[in-house]
Amino acid sequence: MMDMGGQIAAVPKGLESENVHEWPCERNGLHFELHDLLIKNDEQATKKQLRFFRDLMPYVKENTLDWNYHFLFMIAHLRKHFLFSGVGIRQFMDIAVLIKDGPDLDWKWIEKKLGELEMRRFAHACYSLIEYWFGITPPISFKRTDGLEEMTEKIIGNGVFGEADPDNKKNLVRNFLLMEKHPVWVNRIVLLKKDFFPGYDFMVNYPGCGFIENRKYLIPFAWIVRFGRLIRPGEHKKAVNTIRRALLSRHELKEHSERIRKMGL
Repeated sequence: MMDMGGQIAAVPKGLESENVHEWPCERNGLHFELHDLLIKNDEQATKKQLRFFRDLMPYVKENTLDWNYHFLFMIAHLRKHFLFSGVGIRQFMDIAVLIKDGPDLDWKWIEKKLGELEMRRFAHACYSLIEYWFGITPPISFKRTDGLEEMTEKIIGNGVFGEADPDNKKNLVRNFLLMEKHPVWVNRIVLLKKDFFPGYDFMVNYPGCGFIENRKYLIPFAWIVRFGRLIRPGEHKKAVNTIRRALLSRHELKEHSERIRKMGL
């Protein structure tokens, strides 16, 4: 971890890892997260995006990250929130401030990279909203998106960081059903299979299934243990909810599809 002077700082005591790439901690009433990857495999990023945002050192000089690269990551990070947990107005404000009061940016390079990373349409949709809300326009020609009033209502309803609308919790499933290469009905079957027959990484941590550690061939027995738990009184609701999430209505999927289309996704 780097301190503000660019020196290596000790990891605070009590820092606990939620997963293999994130370490959250609290200090003086503030929440911090240390990440060792800018973009993870499960963030529906393309191979180009993964390669670009995992190779940041060419854009670091004297312990300072190039602001053009930083700007691209802010767009990518906003994209992740929009697709997953929901995005709030705060993430757009960060980009608006950087456009208006940040350092001089190489907009020609940024536009070129956005095209290569297949994020230009999304970035232009973000610029459209920022212009609509704050009257701040980047010094480039960009394609403005439609439906700004509808998108504004949705994003404002999401709260400051996008967590106010519980409906956003369904986004991960919606994205999977819509964006995978197979027809929706095939994706529903694939999703049910993944939910009812989870992989080793999930099952080895499931209650009562530690016996499969380093013995992946025993995973069918772990599935049996899990099914036994799911049919218990009070537990079967989890199985019902699992089925329901794979059977989201076509109307609900259509609404989400139209929303991500307007944002260039």
